[in-house]
Amino acid sequence: MESIVELKNIVDGLRKDERDLFCSIFDVNVHSTSIVIPDTFRCRVEEFFGAGSGDVEGQVVVRVRNKWTLEETLFNSLRAKRPGAGGGCGEEKLRRLIESSKKGCDFCDPECFTPEDTFGRVQGRYCITSANVARYDVLSSLVIFHKHNPLDFTEEEFCDYIETAFRWFERARCPEAHLVYPFLMWNCLGRAGASQVHGHIQVLMSQGYYSKVEQMRLAAVEYQKACKRDYFLSWFLAHRYVGLGVEVEGVKVFAHLTPVKEREVVMIGDMEGIIRVVFRVLRSFIDKLGVVSFNLGMAISKDGEFPLVVRVVDRGGMFNVVSDIGGMEIYGSTVVAQDPYRIIEGLDLG
Repeated sequence: MESIVELKNIVDGLRKDERDLFCSIFDVNVHSTSIVIPDTFRCRVEEFFGAGSGDVEGQVVVRVRNKWTLEETLFNSLRAKRPGAGGGCGEEKLRRLIESSKKGCDFCDPECFTPEDTFGRVQGRYCITSANVARYDVLSSLVIFHKHNPLDFTEEEFCDYIETAFRWFERARCPEAHLVYPFLMWNCLGRAGASQVHGHIQVLMSQGYYSKVEQMRLAAVEYQKACKRDYFLSWFLAHRYVGLGVEVEGVKVFAHLTPVKEREVVMIGDMEGIIRVVFRVLRSFIDKLGVVSFNLGMAISKDGEFPLVVRVVDRGGMFNVVSDIGGMEIYGSTVVAQDPYRIIEGLDLG
């Protein structure tokens, strides 16, 4: 069974053309590190990390860097077992939270208790738009689901959410004010930054690509100039060559080697096929991997400069006492415990 600690050997074993393409995007370094555990502390270590302390005394850290975006991730699976990091979702506790949050929920009656944009609301079959009462940007609104529970959605409902968001983009587009750059994100539940339990997606129209999208766009331009290859195809192929990428109905799907946090999956495609695949990834997250709180971001080109790029990341158990984001993520590089090989295996994309 392959794992991230074997990534360097996997890359070294590729055909030369595959290895050259992989190395045109990623740097991989594997480091062993040792610590000394005093006998007085050994019992506590075994409580935290299980019987035997060999994995703790001799750890392996895998460092992966994207040469073009400078995204970098440090992988150490041992961190998943550290105290307070494994609180889980607490299914019954979560069910009670969602149920109790219906009382006084403004989003359950959005036409009465949410503002609307000056150009009105966009109605979907299973959702409706609202202006954001505390806006991120000049044009910042919501797609509010008819269902209160954000984890309860069918493929038909999810497709309607995204299609309604794109109709909002058309309505909100304002060339005279240069508001022509769409962006979509979904913060699901409080761990992911949602202030309301009720299901909703954020939609924005801005005067330029937001910095993370622009960072990706510029990386693609520079890669094309330097390597004479399409960045997005190469980005996917680099993952597929090492067993982390698959293509489903024309959509490129991979467990990301430089994730922003745990279990990040990236999907690249066009509007026609990508929504159904994103739905399957989300349902795999929720139904198979036990993910309940996640962030989804959709990078959308203004004029066809790049394909649709959707990224989804797990934000940890709702009742974990330890935050998944710390000083390393804010000021250094991302540190991740989950092995991307287990993530790609856990997706049901059929």
